[in-house]
Amino acid sequence: MADPTTVPAWVPIVSAVAGGLVVGAFGAINNFISKKTEEKKLESEERRHLKEQVVKAAIEYWYKHHELVKSANGRLPQITPLDTYLVHIAAVMAEIMDTKLTPENVPAMLERAHQISKAAYDQAGNRASNQEDTPA
Repeated sequence: MADPTTVPAWVPIVSAVAGGLVVGAFGAINNFISKKTEEKKLESEERRHLKEQVVKAAIEYWYKHHELVKSANGRLPQITPLDTYLVHIAAVMAEIMDTKLTPENVPAMLERAHQISKAAYDQAGNRASNQEDTPA
């Protein structure tokens, strides 16, 4: 066994520094992983909240339109299915969330959203006409 008086004085210092670096590195890695996990969790909660708001807005939009059609006693066109309202609100929200809003880009942004909505309305119309052609 080595005599403690024969160990150079720098060995305990180097050992302490190396141990501190190892512990610090693992602590930093753990902190980084925890931070990324928390960011993903927060982003997931924000997305869930946004989806809930889109669904609520679409249902409210559909309901108000439904009430308007009922009060017009058939003078307005038939109401489209709820899914077309969901697609419309989701398309508008996606454009708003993905685009920096400026007065210059609003028309193009809304045009893209309305093209998506039109495809949903056209599909709903195709489904309705196919159901009318199908005998019961």
